[in-house]
Formats: sequence, C-alpha cells, structure tokens
Amino acid sequence: MKILVCTKRDLTSMVAMNVLLPALRGHEVHVMLAERTRPIEESTPELAQVKFVERDFPIGVVEPLVDLLVASHQIDHADLLTFPRLAARGVGMDVIRSSDDPIFAATVERMRPDILLSIRYSFQIPPGLPGMPNLAFNMHPGALPRLAGLFPHFHAMLQGDRSFVVTIHRMVPELDAGSIVMAREVPVDTAVSAHMANIDLHRVGAARMADLVDRIHTGRLVEEWEPGVLPNKLCYYPNRQELDAFAARGLKLVDMAAFRDLITTFIPKPMLVM
Repeated sequence: MKILVCTKRDLTSMVAMNVLLPALRGHEVHVMLAERTRPIEESTPELAQVKFVERDFPIGVVEPLVDLLVASHQIDHADLLTFPRLAARGVGMDVIRSSDDPIFAATVERMRPDILLSIRYSFQIPPGLPGMPNLAFNMHPGALPRLAGLFPHFHAMLQGDRSFVVTIHRMVPELDAGSIVMAREVPVDTAVSAHMANIDLHRVGAARMADLVDRIHTGRLVEEWEPGVLPNKLCYYPNRQELDAFAARGLKLVDMAAFRDLITTFIPKPMLVM
C-alpha cells in the first residue's frame, strides 16, 4: 500500500517514526515533516524550554552532528535514528512550513496514497486535494472528547488523571472529532515529566497505528465508535496559572536528565565509547 505519514519535525515525532517506519517496511511510504513555531512557545519560559528540547537541540544540533559523524567515519548505527538517517533507508521526506505549502498538494496528487496517517502534524490538511485517500487517521495522546486539542498529556496530569489515553480516530474537518478506531490506556507516573510521558505515549500510538495499517492491509475488521460531543473549550498550550499549578503539585514539565539519556541514543555507537 501507499502510505502518507504526516508528522512534526521534532524529537517526539522522531521517536515515533523509529517505531512506525520499520513496521511499515514493504509499503511505499512518504513522510511530511511539519515545521511550525507558535508565538506562545517563545514568549513563555517553560514552553521555550520545551521547544529547546523538542526542536532547537535535536534538530539544530543533534541532526547535523550525526550527519557529520556518518559522513566522516561511515558510522550509521544508533539505537534511534534521526530524520535524515531514517530517510537514508529509503523513506521519502519533505519539510512542510504552512498549511498551503505547495509541496504537500503536489506530493498527494503524485503519490495518491491509500492511507494517510497523522501523528503530531501541526497544520490543517486542506480539504478536497486531488489524490487524498478516504482512509485518514490521526493519533491523539489524550482521552476524547474530554481532552481534545493541544497538550492533552499536560492537562491529564494537571487534572490528576490516573491514566492517559492514546486514541486513534478517523480524520474529519473538525479537530479530534472523527470516529475512534483504537484506544489504549497508559498509567500516569507522576515521577515522569510531562515531556517524557508524551514521548512514551507517541511510542504507544505509533505501534497502534502500525497495527491499524496491518489490519486494513490484511482485511481484518476495524471497529469504530463515536467519541461524543467535543467540549466548548479545547485543550491548548498551558497558561501561566496552569503552569504554576502544575509545578505546585510537584509535577515536572521537562526532565533534563531524561532528555540527555534519550538524546544519546541517537548518537552513533563508536562516538559514545571514545
């Protein structure tokens, strides 16, 4: 099958692609990497730190470092692969910088995918594009409809939920509103930062998406159910009051030690023992 994967050019998506793409071997796969920064991510110190660990350092420092090591030492083995290293294994990739980026429409029309998978994609997909498939699914790291919108993992922790919910649903024009085809509960560990919890949720979601593709490819039944009525106010990036309340409960937004440990898994092995 021809599969179009829409994701984000950041660390969480890079980890998710290390789960999803190997599971899609044998299919024709193309990846769209959304590149987008919202003003709130730069005006709020805590969110600026999230941006640093998600994009500034992994994309701006780690990716070119790994490319340099590979080019100079012919070393291309690491526990996890950066986007360029994943692409080097035969997966087409494009960077998309707006909802109307012409690269997106051109690729869809050329490829005419059988399935579209969205994981953390930052832009709305324009309706009516020639070549768009009927089968389009989004992975949402939150319980629907209650935690529709952005940063659902943060809001689940802030509200004291005992479990996160990884949800895969059909894509419709309204955000996070399509019928649900898969859902998986993941226990909340308050000792784990929101950032690392979200990465783990995307690992689970990527594996579930791979299972969904296999079910569709082999003709197995995929059950669906409606998520219910969306709340009037969708989740969004946390405001100052919510960030302060999160910290007051002893919860961590980012754990730099855990981030360091994860980043080292992208570095080719011989570099780690020099």
